[in-house]
Amino acid sequence: MVNQIASEQDSIAMDTAVGETPLPETPFEPRIVAFACHWCTYSGADLAGLNRMNYPANVKLLRVPCSGRVNPQYVLTALNKGCDGVLVCGCHPGDCHYATGNYFAKRRLMAFKRLLEFSGLQPERFQVRWISGSEAGKFRDTVIQVCEEIRALGPLEGDSWGVDKGGTGDGSCVPVFDEAKTGTHEPSPCPQPSPPSPLSTPQNALRERARELLQSGEVSLVIGWGATRFENRTTPLFVTQAEEAEQLLFNEYCTNTLAKYAVREKELTSGRIALATRGCESRAVNRMLADRQLQRSDLVLLGLPCSGMRDDATGAVLTKCATCTHRNPVVFDEMLGEPAPEEEVDRFEELRGLEALDIRQRLAWFDAAWMRCIRCYACREVCPVCTCRECFVDQERVGWQGKQANRAENRFYNLTRVFHIGDRCIECGECERACPMGLPLMALNRKFVSDLDTLFASGEAGLSDEADNALGRYDLADTEEFM
Repeated sequence: MVNQIASEQDSIAMDTAVGETPLPETPFEPRIVAFACHWCTYSGADLAGLNRMNYPANVKLLRVPCSGRVNPQYVLTALNKGCDGVLVCGCHPGDCHYATGNYFAKRRLMAFKRLLEFSGLQPERFQVRWISGSEAGKFRDTVIQVCEEIRALGPLEGDSWGVDKGGTGDGSCVPVFDEAKTGTHEPSPCPQPSPPSPLSTPQNALRERARELLQSGEVSLVIGWGATRFENRTTPLFVTQAEEAEQLLFNEYCTNTLAKYAVREKELTSGRIALATRGCESRAVNRMLADRQLQRSDLVLLGLPCSGMRDDATGAVLTKCATCTHRNPVVFDEMLGEPAPEEEVDRFEELRGLEALDIRQRLAWFDAAWMRCIRCYACREVCPVCTCRECFVDQERVGWQGKQANRAENRFYNLTRVFHIGDRCIECGECERACPMGLPLMALNRKFVSDLDTLFASGEAGLSDEADNALGRYDLADTEEFM
């Protein structure tokens, strides 16, 4: 598999291919960047030139070692820098010079294309084709077709992805974005939340078992929830002494998912860690075991039933809990309390509502969200599957991503992050819960999860500790959408 790290040299090549912005008074001609496989498509383009085949000069070729080398960040960067469309061309499946590179590319680009379309990009602006070194005619025909399609769509402004075209710039097609969730809109009055009611049996059992484990020395730390000065809020609590076990709480306001704290604390703790574990924590633990962030022998999982946590401001069941499919831990060492009844829920209900919108409506809806992002990275910090030691946004890579909190950069960050975690997302909803601006992050996550399941039967992540990353493998029987 070919390295996908974007380099400064790649950025320079991209800038050269994009070129200068045309003068406003000149007739519109689309600017298209094509990432061409060195071994096949680039040779096919060369053969088309040798045979004097005529095709539009709108497409600027960037040679890559393999279509598997095309990082989705390349696509986003090209669009942000002023391209009206992006074309990726590689060897036919089975003919890859690196044996399997285009099989991985096919999976990744199919899923990414659907994500771009969902977020508001017209599908004609990002296309993938398989063109061999002998198919000069197919290369010419592909370039002509792509240019005609994008010319018909008109220019794409990289910052807005065309939201100001076609009479949509006035925000008239933002019918569903809930400004009350963003923190910048005065919400309507809501009922006061009810005082917390301790889940007596599990809470008492948690305290007792934590005390026993600490006294016996089986664990050196227990991670659970503790009280704050607000009765309807809790905070993660780290208990190291047996007499502190009485501080542990378990009620319907234990909103934080705790699993990621175990990774951090393991680096600071010499002994084993006991972790209060509901369905979301257990799936997170499985995912972190698969990613080799933890070892199972490091943990004692104290299973807890969960019927759903409540919002500390309204008392309503949290959105992430209303769509939860596992109210009991899928893995545990000891179960404290009777299992909660499992309920059948439609976790993609909101997704279907968004998919039913016109593409311009979705574009305006997401643009409204991107404009509110403040790049605090709370979503990254709280996510149990964001486990890279150095995040791509913290790397100094000139020309690829900036630190500005504007629409283009915020879109770049959020779409790239979804792609990075998509096949490992456990749908815990912590990213959306932690976001201070109320961004609809789970809409993107669930779209990607849904597409991976539809395309590759990936299923739900975190149900076992086996690494089964849909984008890290391929199948010869995979759907073909790029011929």
